[in-house]
Amino acid sequence: MALWEAFNLFNWRNNTAFGATKYNVASSSFDAAANKAIVNLTESTTFLAPTAASNTLFGPRDMQLGLKFLW
Repeated sequence: MALWEAFNLFNWRNNTAFGATKYNVASSSFDAAANKAIVNLTESTTFLAPTAASNTLFGPRDMQLGLKFLW
């Protein structure tokens, strides 16, 4: 009897961390007479972009074969 197992057979990258900042503060000011704060935001280009990949014990593609003999 034989058993063959493969993990990540197609060698896909496993991302584990992503950029979490959606907006950055470009400038801000406070108008004391009107009691109003003005904040200008810019959209971050790294939002949800992968920042880290898996660095587990196993390699990017891992296979194993098991054999069992009965006599």
